Amino acid sequence: MEPRSGAFFILQQNSLLRELQQPGSTKVLLKHFPHGWILETIPGQHENVLQYVSAMVISERLTARVLPSSFKPLAKTAVQVEWKVLDIQKHDATITLHINLKNSSTQVWPAGQIALGHHWQDIQGVLIDWAVGKMSLKTAIQPGQNIDIEYTVAKSAENRNAFLILDLLDQGNTWFSLAGASSFRMMINSTDDLVLPAVEVEALLALHTQGKLHKVIPGYQQLLAASTSPQPEIVRKLAEAFLHTGRSENAKKLLIAAFQDPAVFAQDSSSHLLLAEIYLITGMFAAALSEAEYVITLDPQNLEAIVLLSLAHAHLVQWPKAIQAMEHLLRLSPANHPLPRKVINKIENIIFLLDKYQQPETLKYAQWLIDKDALNPMHKFNCAYFLFRRKQLAKAEQLLLDALACAPEHPMFMTNLAKLYIEQENMLAAGQIYRKLTKLLPLKIENYVMLAQIRTHQGQYQAALDILEQASKLNPDDASLTQCRADIKAARLN
Repeated sequence: MEPRSGAFFILQQNSLLRELQQPGSTKVLLKHFPHGWILETIPGQHENVLQYVSAMVISERLTARVLPSSFKPLAKTAVQVEWKVLDIQKHDATITLHINLKNSSTQVWPAGQIALGHHWQDIQGVLIDWAVGKMSLKTAIQPGQNIDIEYTVAKSAENRNAFLILDLLDQGNTWFSLAGASSFRMMINSTDDLVLPAVEVEALLALHTQGKLHKVIPGYQQLLAASTSPQPEIVRKLAEAFLHTGRSENAKKLLIAAFQDPAVFAQDSSSHLLLAEIYLITGMFAAALSEAEYVITLDPQNLEAIVLLSLAHAHLVQWPKAIQAMEHLLRLSPANHPLPRKVINKIENIIFLLDKYQQPETLKYAQWLIDKDALNPMHKFNCAYFLFRRKQLAKAEQLLLDALACAPEHPMFMTNLAKLYIEQENMLAAGQIYRKLTKLLPLKIENYVMLAQIRTHQGQYQAALDILEQASKLNPDDASLTQCRADIKAARLN
């Protein structure tokens, strides 16, 4: 749907806001949700703009709402809520929920501005209906205040076997869930019981192990919604699934909320370790440091916590402490003791940070990792890169040859060995590698250019031009080919 003249867009969270300026009127807000548009105006403007907006919204549902003239959106810090469903009563056409809400923010929710509403979502996570707010909270809700509400939901054939999602609406602004706050989910099955169908935990864990994380998220959410007691393992698995499907904020909020129950989670080192990793990924290095230190108090020999501690110190450029943690890791991990893959990956990150800041321990830890994980040629390649940067070419060459012995046609290993040979002015060996690379990767123009430059250096000008002619069939307008031809011409003249 194209906006008429005078409309412009703002993208915020998951809703599309259109702020419309009709000639001769004040601005109004038209918000698009998955199942329709909501028009929001202040008193006196509703009649002026409704006809204008209705002309734009032809095929979708339009709901008009008049806001108080004193309306002011909630600050983001005020959009925090805790949910409890105290009781459920089923009727022929409706379901009545007795709900306890808590304003868990530090700010007042103004009277009449917050509404309780709901959405419907099928068991695959697809929206069936995105409802508007159904019940305004008539009184102001103070920070920390709990209120009990009786809320009635209409049943229909469409929303059987579906999730009912309770949500709050900051009227004129956004749904709490779209602003990152929690909503409350429950399942309605075909018998109209508000209970979750049995979910096979083993099946979910099997899918999780297979990396099918998008598929397990709804199942984990069902388990948590159905449970009347804390489920640390399911919380942790859901947080992992969120994290590895690009929803790190959801993972972080889930764990932080879970940790409000210290009796269950205070000794759960795995969940705290996961939160430390999430903090690290999202750039909250001091918070990651704190969580890693907490895990070490629970489990002093937890290698993943120690490496996370070192990595957090490295990101904070606290080198003595980062190295101290690495040395502790080396003492705890004897040569014949294998390391988990994710620990190895984090050690690699630490080594690259050490190299970036030119720390002398770089080569020591790179060589230690080669010895520790001897079957992985990437460690030899990485160590060769560090040696190359330090002009220790003979050692770098040997490591690259060792890496290629494990993976003879690895393009990255071959390219870096060729560059090392060029640095050593061994053009014959470099040319042999680039000739192989043009056959191994026939569409990569860079390899032809490098081979032509080597032939030029060897005085084989016509051979160099022939190589460029071959490459020009891939892309005759490539700038690097033009430049290389000019270089060959200049070399011939000299």
